[in-house]
Amino acid sequence: MKNFKIIQSFWGIGIFIFLNLIAMYLYPGGTILDSSTNGYLFFYNFFSNLGEWIAQNGEDNFYSAFLFNSSLLILSTSYMMFYTAYYPFFLEDKKSRVLIKISFFLIVLSLVSFVLVAVFSAEDSTFDMHIFFVKVAFRSL
Repeated sequence: MKNFKIIQSFWGIGIFIFLNLIAMYLYPGGTILDSSTNGYLFFYNFFSNLGEWIAQNGEDNFYSAFLFNSSLLILSTSYMMFYTAYYPFFLEDKKSRVLIKISFFLIVLSLVSFVLVAVFSAEDSTFDMHIFFVKVAFRSL
C-alpha cells in the first residue's frame, strides 16, 4: 500500500499535466489585455484563466474550467497521500521531529489552499479569495 501511495503521486503529476494541456486546448480565448484572441496563449494568459467558468472573451469555459479544477483536486489528493506515506519515515529521526511536524503542517496548508484555488476561481466575484489562496499555497510550500 505504501508503494502505491508513492507511485500514484507520479501519476497525479502526469494527470495534472495532461488535464491542463487539454484545458489549454479547449480554452475559448481572450486575455486580460485583449479579449479578442483565440485560444489559450501560454505567455499572455494566467494559468488561473483556465479555471474561470466564463473565459476572458465572454464565452462559456465549462470544459476547460472543469478540467483545470479537477486537475488541482487530483494533484492535491495525490500529494496528500504521498506525504502521509512518508510522514512516519521522517519521524524516526528524533532530532528533527518538531521541524518535520511543522513542515507537514505547511504542506497540508499548501495542499488545502490549492483545493481552495480551484473552489474560488479568478472571476470578479471571488478574485480576492482566489489570490489569497494562491499566495498561501505557494508561500507555504
